[in-house]
Amino acid sequence: MSIQRNILGLIGLEPFHEHREPTDKEYWEKFDGDEFGERYAKDGEQWASNKRRILRRELRRIVGKNRKRVLSLMCGRYAYIESEVGIDISERMLGQNRDVEYPVAFDLNNPDTHLPINGGFDATVMVAGISYLMFPVRTFSEVAGVLRPSGKFVVAYTDQKSTAKDVKEWYSLDEKEKLDRLQEYFSAAGFGRQVIKVCSLHYRWEIRGEKGSNTRPLYIATAKKIR
Repeated sequence: MSIQRNILGLIGLEPFHEHREPTDKEYWEKFDGDEFGERYAKDGEQWASNKRRILRRELRRIVGKNRKRVLSLMCGRYAYIESEVGIDISERMLGQNRDVEYPVAFDLNNPDTHLPINGGFDATVMVAGISYLMFPVRTFSEVAGVLRPSGKFVVAYTDQKSTAKDVKEWYSLDEKEKLDRLQEYFSAAGFGRQVIKVCSLHYRWEIRGEKGSNTRPLYIATAKKIR
């Protein structure tokens, strides 16, 4: 390699650098928004604010009005509901999260570790995280282990592919297949039948001079721990 570098240097060319994909931690520490177009939309924030508003309303309804012990997984900068503990791989984004009382930096896709928290939670919430899970059944089982009996696990997602770290298998499924797969994860981890609510996200967009409006579904699946 040193000989090759010397030759390239003599003829005035930079040596070829082998491309290395960033690790999950490296990627999320530098993440600055949607990679697939919304960052160019003047009304892109409308999508985000509508999503936050609907999720806050629905999560508070599902979890309950009284103070509950809530765990938020893959919460990043927004937990969408006041949470006792928030878990995410990015320390930087956790530092910006105002919904979480105790932030914990942890990689859910590391199969050799367990959730670094004690149990007894009333509810666990995971928004836009299902598409990133490499070991979903294992993660769902870990969640069951920290929930109290009859505790709820709430999984919310849209049909939009948003980053390069999305698991391709998840987005190869259609709407029904995703819901069926979710139920398989719940059942394998000791949860009961999931309850599904589909909300509509309305937003306007403007990209490269073209304007329009669109509506996307927001899926919210909830299941109770039964064993």
